[in-house]
Amino acid sequence: MAKLCRNVYLLYTCNTYTSSAQKRTDLSIFSNKEIMKNLFTYIRNWLRDMGEIITLEFRALITNPGALIIMLGGTLLYGILYNYMYGPNVIHNTPIAIVDESRTATSREFSRMLNATSDVKVITNDIGFEQAKELMKSHDIKGIVYFPREFEKEIARGEQTTVCVYATTSAFLYYESVSQAVANCALAMGDKIKVEKIGSIDAPKESQLAQVQGINVVGTAVFNHTEGYGDYLVPQVMLLVLYQTLVIGIGILAGTQREKNKGELLSRKATSKRGVMRIVLGKSICYLIVYGIISLFIIGFIPFLFDLPNRASGLNIVAFMIPFLLATTFIGICLSVLFHSEESPLLLIVFSSVPLLFLAGTSYPFELLPWYWRIFHYIIPAPLATMAFVKLNSMGAEFSQIKMEYITLWIQTFVYFVLALFAYSYNIKQIKKANAMKTTNSQKTNT
Repeated sequence: MAKLCRNVYLLYTCNTYTSSAQKRTDLSIFSNKEIMKNLFTYIRNWLRDMGEIITLEFRALITNPGALIIMLGGTLLYGILYNYMYGPNVIHNTPIAIVDESRTATSREFSRMLNATSDVKVITNDIGFEQAKELMKSHDIKGIVYFPREFEKEIARGEQTTVCVYATTSAFLYYESVSQAVANCALAMGDKIKVEKIGSIDAPKESQLAQVQGINVVGTAVFNHTEGYGDYLVPQVMLLVLYQTLVIGIGILAGTQREKNKGELLSRKATSKRGVMRIVLGKSICYLIVYGIISLFIIGFIPFLFDLPNRASGLNIVAFMIPFLLATTFIGICLSVLFHSEESPLLLIVFSSVPLLFLAGTSYPFELLPWYWRIFHYIIPAPLATMAFVKLNSMGAEFSQIKMEYITLWIQTFVYFVLALFAYSYNIKQIKKANAMKTTNSQKTNT
């Protein structure tokens, strides 16, 4: 009997432990299912909100003429027109006409020296000034070189004479080609005249010979052997165009929303910090998609169309452009808090174009910049990215050689993302405050 009771007790105890373990397992499974369900619900709502914000931002961009002109028209037209103006890059044998009213041996020698250069080609030297103007109007020539009547007499008297240069501006480099050829010939003829007059001047011959340039030193840029403006200036300007148009476009959209109170819909979603993050990320994805396509045209198609330097691989360019566009987008969202109208962001073009070009350290030596300007070089995405892009695409550097700039761009992306969250939180609070004041005023009016 005792043995039977003991067996029954052991069976009861075993069943109790088994049911308790099974219950805990069931609760654990139920709990995990609830967690996964909540997680999937959160992700679905998050993606739905993101998609709605991206759609709203695309709609705001498409329906805003000012933003479209700046962000799409500005970049595309600027990329084509700017390259067209500097399109020839280096011009040889520019057709010119010579108007020689001096008709002396010295002016004819100067004309022969001009025709011997690779920069210009003399089409005619036996016409008047009015005929030369007609040839320029018909685009038969690109420049006119004019010798005044007193040209040789002034040289014989030891006076400074004048050679006038007229050139078309249909492409900026035509004028540069003609004026450079005339300047080089003038220097060469001046050296020759100095040597010829050494015997007729009482000054010591040693001092006179010291004034004559005996050896002509010609420097060649390592990464711009053609010494053309296209290879030198256009790549860095294209990156600055992307930066300025993106920041200004974001400012125009924000100014329009604030001016017309269209930010109320987004403010409803910004009930928490997570809501603000969704708005900032959604807007950023919209701008990243748009400017990814524009960058493909500016950096991928334009160099191919105008034969600009394009030494970097496509993968390196994509890896470089991602942090640059993200940092630019986030700094644009930060600055958008300052704009209260659609027109106010346009002032950035006036005040920032030239400083950004110099801060890049490519048109002006970075080492010669004062220390306080160098700080801005590392704070603003455009100058740093311009330097990295020139190294990568024009100078043929490896990606590891722009590691410092690349890491700094990612740091800027993180810092400006955090600042953008705070900036947009402030923006949402202002919108809600303005809406609350309108509601209060309307209620007072109704009562």
